[in-house]
Amino acid sequence: MEKKFILRAVVLFLFKMKGVPKYCANLINDSFGPGSISVRTIERWYNKFREGDESLEDDERSGRPRNTNLEREILKALGKYPFFSVRALSDFIDEPRESIRRCLTGPLDMRKVSLRWVPITLTDAIRRK
Repeated sequence: MEKKFILRAVVLFLFKMKGVPKYCANLINDSFGPGSISVRTIERWYNKFREGDESLEDDERSGRPRNTNLEREILKALGKYPFFSVRALSDFIDEPRESIRRCLTGPLDMRKVSLRWVPITLTDAIRRK
């Protein structure tokens, strides 16, 4: 189960027990680890609960939905065209450049070396190529 969902359920429980947000934050951070949730986040959820909305799910957001297959699509494109720039990948995959750049340097942990995208940590199989 998702940690966010569990934290929200605990906040709802403490809200129903008439707990104060600061006390609630202290209890949760003591139980789940420091920095698990802020007092301001709890206050936002308390306001939502006071308005009668006891749903623990996120509200729908407007805008373009996230591409959950982005990493896979980038790796597939780089397999075919290893010399693509971020801009070329963006055009090829039809995703914003900044999303491509963030994915390359974040979860995929790749850097451009000699015009080619390579992972920072090289395995023996990649070195042989």
